[in-house]
Amino acid sequence: MKKLSNYVVTRKYDDGKVMLNTKNNFSIKVTNALLDKISNDEKIACEFEDYLTQNRFYEEENEYTNMMKQIFSEEDELLRLTILTHGDCNFRCLYCYEQFENVLMSQQTMDNIVKFTKEKLKNGNYKILRASWFGGEPLLGYKTILYLSDKFQELAIQYEVEFIADMTTNGYLLDKRKFQVLVEKCNCTTYQITVDGTKESHDQQRVMKNGKGTFERIYNNLLEAKASLLDFVIILRFNISKVNFNQVQGFMDLEGIPFKTDARFYFMYRNVENWGQGQRTEKYSIEMLKSDVGYQFSNEAIEKGYKIYEVLPFLKNSNACYATNPNNYTFDVRGKIMACTVLLYNSMNIFGNVNIDTLDEQKRRKLWIHSIEKIPKDCINCEIVAICKGGYCPKITLYDHATQKRVCQRAKESFEKSLNLFVHQDWVEVTLDV
Repeated sequence: MKKLSNYVVTRKYDDGKVMLNTKNNFSIKVTNALLDKISNDEKIACEFEDYLTQNRFYEEENEYTNMMKQIFSEEDELLRLTILTHGDCNFRCLYCYEQFENVLMSQQTMDNIVKFTKEKLKNGNYKILRASWFGGEPLLGYKTILYLSDKFQELAIQYEVEFIADMTTNGYLLDKRKFQVLVEKCNCTTYQITVDGTKESHDQQRVMKNGKGTFERIYNNLLEAKASLLDFVIILRFNISKVNFNQVQGFMDLEGIPFKTDARFYFMYRNVENWGQGQRTEKYSIEMLKSDVGYQFSNEAIEKGYKIYEVLPFLKNSNACYATNPNNYTFDVRGKIMACTVLLYNSMNIFGNVNIDTLDEQKRRKLWIHSIEKIPKDCINCEIVAICKGGYCPKITLYDHATQKRVCQRAKESFEKSLNLFVHQDWVEVTLDV
């Protein structure tokens, strides 16, 4: 019998075997009944082998090299711009890592970002132009989003590429009118909005500048989005600490119910971590949990009928930290060019300024940009190398000083959890039965 590829992940579950081909992101489940049939019926065994052959589950010539070249070449099809539209935020969350300044993006900076984008599209072979709106709070720069979206869509038509956009927002300013304009006029169709449990717990962690709560307005905006007929994806993110642990569970049983049957809404659970102090005083913080509870909450949410988002990107070979992509550029409100949206103030993450037409590509590529050559040799035969590519995030090694062993350990733990959640939600593409 042919030998399965090193890059096919096989896991046994109670009702059968799941096989994920990381070369092409194709997944199948083989039921126990069919596995028994394959063991005892030569004809069925041959048919099963033919099926696996057709879908590239077996070893291939120059497999690793061809696979990785294909994956990295696909990165050249996407030009992604992450744009901090405003220097301030209307919130002062207890775990925020940012430093704020009440400054709008200038017309000069906007026009220079457009000029930068035009040059990239002119000299590249892109198929997609993607804008990721970030902040501060990006909706404080709503007019900036409208202006740049209009210009980006003009460029997309000129250079025959698709334009898409997404946004990370606290949701407070995302009223019905703005939401419709953003989706229909700006093609911003994916949103990550944080809701830290019930009103009580959310209003403890995610407060306005003046200390007032924010839950009710965000929740009403979400209900209005749900009531619309717009085509979008909203990822509700829950940042879990000791303060809101129980209330995050409570959200599933009450406030979350309206979103359960709406295919446009997903949940995502994350532990509050030490992302940075930002402008917070030492006392203005939150008590973190000692162990990861995101996986536990995700399984509970699936049991209750909710959809968990992160399993989708974390099982595909297109998955990569955006900061490692050679065609990703992050611009702050003053035009600084960066890679990462967490290390906003670290010199390792600043490569130039669009307003003075400087960009240190050598520094950017050395510190952040991933490549086939940078993948450790020990990873070459790993079953998930096509997904993690030797390590998800440069920040882990650059700033957190994690060893390669720890990087691999984290990648494998994350993969196993994502795969289990993928199977738990019954999202395997094909189920083979007798």
